[in-house]
Amino acid sequence: MKKADIAEFLHQSFGSTKVLAENVTDMIFERITKALERGEDVTIAGFGAFTKVKRSARMARNPRTGEQVPLPERYAVKFKAAKALKETIK
Repeated sequence: MKKADIAEFLHQSFGSTKVLAENVTDMIFERITKALERGEDVTIAGFGAFTKVKRSARMARNPRTGEQVPLPERYAVKFKAAKALKETIK
């Protein structure tokens, strides 16, 4: 499923214009992104939680050359599925 599929679902379900459905979809994802950027957790009941986690600096290996490459410290997004979602997809 893609973001465009979600917008199309909103368009079909609510009878709104396609542009409005796309704007609403964009606004939701933008709000989630901004919250994670500020370090806030995003929890959607029955679906799961997104959290911002810090990844430590480490050494990695280039698979093509075998050369050791330093990776800097960075942030990533972690998703933990809610119990209801886990049970649904069993």
